[in-house]
Amino acid sequence: MKRLLLGLLASATLTGCAAQIEVQSDTRWSGTVNQADVAGEGYSVYELWDTAPGFYFRKETEAGYLAVRFKKGWGDEPETTAPYGSIWGSAW
Repeated sequence: MKRLLLGLLASATLTGCAAQIEVQSDTRWSGTVNQADVAGEGYSVYELWDTAPGFYFRKETEAGYLAVRFKKGWGDEPETTAPYGSIWGSAW
């Protein structure tokens, strides 16, 4: 068990994080970060891996806003208020 945990820690450390983004919203949303599906409501923070620095999010409602802001690193900071609007971008 200890070897498994050390292996997972080493893997996460070697992968590295290019940036950290914060999803800002007043509604439900879904999307993709680090090539994995994510969903939520309100605010969430994600690390962007060096190997997959892109992101995509879509509002699940007509009303409300959805935006991405970088907490660590730099990159695209899109936002939308469009019904069922989508945003995407990546770290630079």
